[in-house]
Amino acid sequence: MLGSAIFILNACGNSSENNNKKLIAEVNQQKLWDTDLVGMIPKNISKQDSARWAERFIEHWIRKQLILGEAEKELQGIQNEINRKVDDYKQSLIRFEFEKNYIQKKLDTKITKEEINQYFQKNQTNFALSQAIAKVWIIKIPSQADQLDSLKKLLQENTSKNAKKIKEYAKNNAIFYHLNDSTWMNAQELFINAGIWQKAQNNTETMPLNSLQEIKTEEHIIFYYLKDWKATNELAPLNFVEERIKNMILQERKTTLLKNLENEIYEKAQKDKKFTIYK
Repeated sequence: MLGSAIFILNACGNSSENNNKKLIAEVNQQKLWDTDLVGMIPKNISKQDSARWAERFIEHWIRKQLILGEAEKELQGIQNEINRKVDDYKQSLIRFEFEKNYIQKKLDTKITKEEINQYFQKNQTNFALSQAIAKVWIIKIPSQADQLDSLKKLLQENTSKNAKKIKEYAKNNAIFYHLNDSTWMNAQELFINAGIWQKAQNNTETMPLNSLQEIKTEEHIIFYYLKDWKATNELAPLNFVEERIKNMILQERKTTLLKNLENEIYEKAQKDKKFTIYK
């Protein structure tokens, strides 16, 4: 079939010049013309590779038409239902593209801090935490690691000047570490990785804040410094849910825009008498 495919490729090139279509294949009265392949063949490949591509394309097209033919015969009794679904999908797709284009043109995406704060205050019941969160740094190291005393001194001083040295030590020695205590994080995930989740769970009310804590096991030493903590079901901090609030505000704006658009179109059509309701 490779020879035929090369012939077809030549025909494709000629047909684009003289507008004479050549029939390549036919299945159940469905026709594949050489012009259907024009522009689809990958560029910058050899003539033989192009021929192989055309051969695979033709076989795929034939198989597809055969399956469709069998499907149409088998499902003939529910053709009307299939047509209805096709029409519904087409209408939904047209409406989706129309609304997407309208939103892109009309949506105001600027959201002020005041708007975020007002939304947060009015909807606090929506922002109860589903999991505990923490601002914390943790270092878990082998109990036999070098320079433990030096590390502990650096951690106790807790100065920005020491941050680089602590990070370098953690990179070289720690089994697990998290050194950013300015961002709210999933507490369970951090404490499980550090091996102290059970302790944290049992002491949520007495977890010491703003002081260096040390936990020793046979194999590890865990240092952690808990800057802040929020338990499950507590109100989330505003900065933890800020991005979520922005998305919620934007979604509400989109919904309002589309509802207003629908009303405007309806009212204009009603005024211009573009539809009739028969009783």
